[in-house]
Parts: sequence; structure tokens; C-alpha cells
Amino acid sequence: FLLRKEYKKTEDIKSVFDSRENKLVAEYWGKNLFRRLDLLDFACIEQSNTPEFFRNFYKELEVKSIIGVPIKREQEKWGMLVLSELNGAREWTHEEKNLLKLISDQIFIAIKQAELLETTKQAARKEQFLAEITSIIKGTLDIEEILELISRKIKNFYNVDKVVIDTRSVQKIKLISETPVILQKEDYKLLERISDNISIAIRDSHLYTKSKFMADVSHELRTPLAIIDGYINNLLNREEFSMEITDKYLNIIKKNSQRMTHIIENFRTLSQLESYNEDYIPLFTDINAEKLINNVLQIQQTFKNSKKIVFETECNSSINFKGNEILMEQALLNLISNAVNYSNEESKVIVKAEKTDTGTAISVQDFGCGIEEHHLKNIFRRFYRADKSRSRETGGSGLGLAIVAEIAKMHNGKITAESEVNKGSTFILEIHG
Repeated sequence: FLLRKEYKKTEDIKSVFDSRENKLVAEYWGKNLFRRLDLLDFACIEQSNTPEFFRNFYKELEVKSIIGVPIKREQEKWGMLVLSELNGAREWTHEEKNLLKLISDQIFIAIKQAELLETTKQAARKEQFLAEITSIIKGTLDIEEILELISRKIKNFYNVDKVVIDTRSVQKIKLISETPVILQKEDYKLLERISDNISIAIRDSHLYTKSKFMADVSHELRTPLAIIDGYINNLLNREEFSMEITDKYLNIIKKNSQRMTHIIENFRTLSQLESYNEDYIPLFTDINAEKLINNVLQIQQTFKNSKKIVFETECNSSINFKGNEILMEQALLNLISNAVNYSNEESKVIVKAEKTDTGTAISVQDFGCGIEEHHLKNIFRRFYRADKSRSRETGGSGLGLAIVAEIAKMHNGKITAESEVNKGSTFILEIHG
């Protein structure tokens, strides 16, 4: 910290202060003021017993006399206060020296107060930031929404390019930036507190999700059970039924029992997928996209195809990606089955695979009834149905797309949908890597 009298030779001063000698002069002052003395003064620098570089430095600045005191308190050193006399040699009086020491002490106090104020402001800002994070967590039990909002908050707070939150890692929060990010000890503590809050949010979300899931499953099973119970009672309470009525009732009972089986099987599948953690890592191998599509279409064609749906494929035989083949077959089969169920008779379904900048995209396109836009953001939630009556007609469990979403997540990918009412839908499964 250098105070000096300004004068006309500004450019000359700048060139001197940018030179190597400036560093040597600063080191000389520091060594003498901080290690040996509490004050250093030279009535006439040119005749002083100082190193040559020191005398030459001030000679070039036309400084004749100089005095300096450290800005410090006990062992805490902050800088130094140096005054220069340009008009000629000068003996610094005892009063001037004491005054300079007093000014130095006041500068130190002002600096510490400013630092304390800044520290207080930073602490208040971080507490406010943490309060906003807590508010986000309390505002919803949707863990995906929580992580997205928290990532955005952290990104803005630390002014970084990207924030990655890995819920399975010990270091949950990672800041990514092209420019270096300097974090203080308090920042690490803050991020640790946010990580703890995220862990609590995940736990609460899982508990809520399991509870809601069980309630949803019970609700979904209640309908087919009630239908089965009703028709069985009809059969038991009447002595005679025509063969036609009996067959009709038995087919209804069979259809609803199959629906219950389908719900329970999908429930088990989704539960297994959601319990995925570091202790269970599915086997990933090289998968050929064309072979995968053909295998799934062969499975699909073993099912009854009363609608006479025509399947078309668009895929380069060289497209490969890393994944779990069994899970990918299940995800694609769910998408193709959905496309068939919601297609019109004698329509077609197009299955396409292509390479993208981030990996591989497999899409399934139908030309059926389509989905209204306001439903699209919810269709991957379990038991969500855009058209409840049609879904029940097709025997859907309401879990197929939720299963696809979980499989996509396990492959570090995502599932999205595009649709237009009465024109059809396209589901795109993106696998990264």
C-alpha cells in the first residue's frame, strides 16, 4: 500500500514502477519495516547507506527524502505507508514520525473494519442463498425439479458455466467453469450444507414417492378387482346363464385379471429400476442399434396385430452404443407397444436410430390420435394417462413410459415426446456416450 505525492512526470513514474527494480525496492522496504524496524526514514536518499538499486530508483523519480512505516498490528501485516519529499533533503521531526505511525494504525483499523463489513455482507448473502435453497426444497417433493432449480441457483451465485449435482457421489456438487473458480473455506462449508439439504430432500422424496406409489398401485388394482368381483358374483348368484353371456363374463374377468398382472409386473420392474444405486450397476455392452430394433420388432410381431400395423425402420447398420441390452429392449418394446395401441387401423409405425452430437437417438413415430400439448410434460409420470378411457381399453398400466424414463436415466440419457392431435406422436430415446 503506497501513498506518494503525484506530480507531472506521470508516464515516467509508471515506467519506473513497472520495472524489475520496483520489486527489489518493495522487498527492501518489506524486509526492513516488517522484520527489523517500525519506521524507516532517509533525510537524503542520495547520501544514504542503502543499496544502489534503491538510490537509483528514487533518483529517477526525483525523490530526495523519504519515510515509511508498516501497516500492521502485532503479527498481522497488511502493507506499508511511504511518503516522499521531492523538493529537497528533509529531516523528519519526531512529531511527524508519531503522526505517521498514528495514521498507519488508523489505516489498519479502517481496513479491518472494511474487511469485517465485507465478511458480514458475504455471510449474510450466503445465508440468504442457503435460505433460498431451503425454500426450493420445501416447495416441492419432485427431486428432479429440486435439483434443476438448485443447480440454476448455484450457477448464478458462483457465476460458473455449469453445475453438476451427482446424488450418488460423496462430492455431490461440482462447479464447471472455463475461468478458474476460487473457493474459500466458507464456500466449501456452504456447498457441504447444500449437499446435506439435498440428501434430506432425496430421502423425503423417496419416502413420499414410495408412499404415493403404493397408494397409486392400490387405486389402480381396485378397479379391475371390483370388476372381477362384480362379474363373479353375477355368475354365482344366478342359476342359469346362456353360454354367450357366460363367455362374455369370463372374458371380462380374464381381461381384468391380465390387466392386474400387467400392473403388478410393471410395478415390480419400476421398483427394481428405482432401487438402482452404486451397489447395483447394470452390465453395459456394445449394442448395435439396427439389431436391437429388429429384435424388438420380432417380439412385437408375436403379439396379436388386429390393427394390421406396418412397421418401417430407418437405421444405419454401423450405429453402436454402450448400454444394457435387456433394459434397452424393454424400453423400446414399451414405446413400440404404445405406438401400436394408439395408432389407427392399417397405419404405420416408424422406428429410427441416428447418431447425435451427444450419443445415439432412437425414435418411435406413430400416426395415431396424438397427445394434447399440456399433457406432454406429465406423460412420463407413473400412472399418468392423457386419455384415461382409451388407456384402459388398451390394457395400459400407466407405468410403461415411467419405466422408459427410468431406463433412459440409467443410461445417462433422457426420453422426450413430440405430438400433434390427430396426426400422431414421436417418442425420442436419447442415450449419451
